Amino acid sequence: MNQRGFTLTEVMVATATASILMTGIYGVFVSQQRIRTGQQLAVEMQQNLRSTLSLLQAEIRLAGFDPSWTGAGGHGRDETRLFDGIDNDCDDLTDQPADMDEDRDLAGIVKAGAHRIQIRLDRDGNADFCGSSELVEFGFSGSADRNRDGIADAGVARFSRGFKDRALNQPVSEDLQAAAFAYAFDWNGAAGSPDGDIDTDEAGIIWAYDADGDGKLDTALDTDKNGIIDRADDTNGDGVLNDRPLAHPAPLGSIRAVKVWLLGRTRSPVHGHASAGARVVGSRILVPDDGDRHRRMLLTGIVVCRNLGLR
Repeated sequence: MNQRGFTLTEVMVATATASILMTGIYGVFVSQQRIRTGQQLAVEMQQNLRSTLSLLQAEIRLAGFDPSWTGAGGHGRDETRLFDGIDNDCDDLTDQPADMDEDRDLAGIVKAGAHRIQIRLDRDGNADFCGSSELVEFGFSGSADRNRDGIADAGVARFSRGFKDRALNQPVSEDLQAAAFAYAFDWNGAAGSPDGDIDTDEAGIIWAYDADGDGKLDTALDTDKNGIIDRADDTNGDGVLNDRPLAHPAPLGSIRAVKVWLLGRTRSPVHGHASAGARVVGSRILVPDDGDRHRRMLLTGIVVCRNLGLR
């Protein structure tokens, strides 16, 4: 008859101790869960960017692939196309002297925009460029980037690929915030002909693009000619580099390399992360808003267009 139970005080102390322990355990669990979620979002963003850059490099490197090309004239054109019996440029005119496109080197980079690039190649090696995958374009669709500034209107958007005259309708990457391109070329300035060397100025390679869509590289990104494309090239602080016009615009056929910028952003905010610092993406400078919790990553790469160099 000497069995004893717990007193009320003991029960209250035990309950309080258990509550404290459970609160601590739950706090650690929540913290670890947030860290894990943030890491997953970051890994997803990084994999997204790397796969996109890898695809861009592979496709851009193929620009100008043309097994049947003959450049005996040494001026970047293939005169034999006028007599090969093939409608090389897919306009239903075969070997017509009046069809000026027939005596051009049709393959290569055909649009060299700051935020969109279009390439042409003879992927199947049949001496024409009419195949459904032989004219390829990369960029944001018109609905995702209405003002064509290379920045997703909704914060992030799908980066896409399009073939021939179709819209950019094949997804390449999700949650991309910005994309840009620039082009190195061999035009030899005032001489106006390739000399085998990439054009440079006193600071290094000239990276330029076609600003007005006329088929010539006319605008260089490095405003202050210090060899670095950075915020210092925005001399009036409007978030856009004050591009300098090229004294001698270069035709797109002189392009030999392409530089790519891709800015990714996590699809959701990351707890405890505070976005800071500006990022230069081509001709644009992006500064996160105060209180922005998204993580970002800027990936750049240079693609040497070996097929174009053969010309």
